[in-house]
Amino acid sequence: DDAADAVFTVNVYGAPANLAIDGGAGSNMVFHGDRFETNESFATASDIGVAPGVHVNRLSLFQPGDEDWYRFEVLRGDDMEVSVAFADSIGNVDLQVFDDTQTLLGSSTTTTDDELVVLTGLAAGTYYLRVFSPGGDPNVYDLAIEPAITSSTRVFYVNDATMTAGHYTLAPGSDANDGLSATAPKASVQSVLASYDVGPDDLIVIDTGTYNAGSAVKITAPDEGAAYAGTPSGSHFTYGGSRFELEDADANLIYGLMFTGCCGTGIHSHEGIADNSTDNIFRGNTFSGPSTGILINQPDDDLIVDNTLTGVGTGVSLTNQGDAVIRGNEIAFATIGVRLAGSLSAPLIGTLVENNHITHSQFGIPTRIARRP
Repeated sequence: DDAADAVFTVNVYGAPANLAIDGGAGSNMVFHGDRFETNESFATASDIGVAPGVHVNRLSLFQPGDEDWYRFEVLRGDDMEVSVAFADSIGNVDLQVFDDTQTLLGSSTTTTDDELVVLTGLAAGTYYLRVFSPGGDPNVYDLAIEPAITSSTRVFYVNDATMTAGHYTLAPGSDANDGLSATAPKASVQSVLASYDVGPDDLIVIDTGTYNAGSAVKITAPDEGAAYAGTPSGSHFTYGGSRFELEDADANLIYGLMFTGCCGTGIHSHEGIADNSTDNIFRGNTFSGPSTGILINQPDDDLIVDNTLTGVGTGVSLTNQGDAVIRGNEIAFATIGVRLAGSLSAPLIGTLVENNHITHSQFGIPTRIARRP
């Protein structure tokens, strides 16, 4: 009774977002802004990465009238479930999902714990979430985006040994884990490839952290066709050789990874004994430090788009015969921006290089004209 008017601070570690603390009648709970503030509008939505696979806990509507907006990327068409988990006894929370034109795709507005929106037939693209309280109530919540029951996508989770600024996982990584849930992530991409046959229905989400296994992540024909996604906070591959190597591996999608550290090659795609590596997409990645950002021997319908390459020897290098599209890349402080090394006997027929921004580099796109004797 003597403490009726006192102020107490309670620190809770490792608690779920729907933890409720009842101070009794007339008590006031104080909430604090989460790491994604300020994100109170469509225009200021925080990037939470690639879905399905997003899991972010301990978010908050930290003051009366606060609302949170997030954006996420869908790499391949899919069905998925968006959910927020919270205690309605603290304050009601609702959920809305929009496309990139701010058209409402789905909503959940119950007056019970938790909200769930099921989205079917989503095309690849950018989508937005709005989490808010219709009564302006503060609250805390967990956010998840997972494959719907009708989805064929299998998500594999990878995390390093830390829990810093995570977007996908809820535990440190270990290669002893199965990698099939956010709470049991693998520690390396190579362990996923060694444990499973992955393919076009698989998405490997790689959480914020640093990855250096002392060798390349090697993708070969038995594991071709999967998508690999990093986080907006940085999924760094720092091995001094080839960070990702594709050998006779087709239709892979590598998105949002960071290839940092000195020397070697960020992504090296090349032929195998049986065939070329074909139809691969390298999109939205960041390269800083490698001798070569992206090296493709015998390109074949590859797409290299919207990457950022800074402080590399050569940004993008194509060798031997084949074709590719190189579009919308930002290249700076390179020795060579884009290198096209075809020949009369092995021409790069059909290669399209357009709308790239190459600055502060010794050579932009050097050309070589081979003459017949």
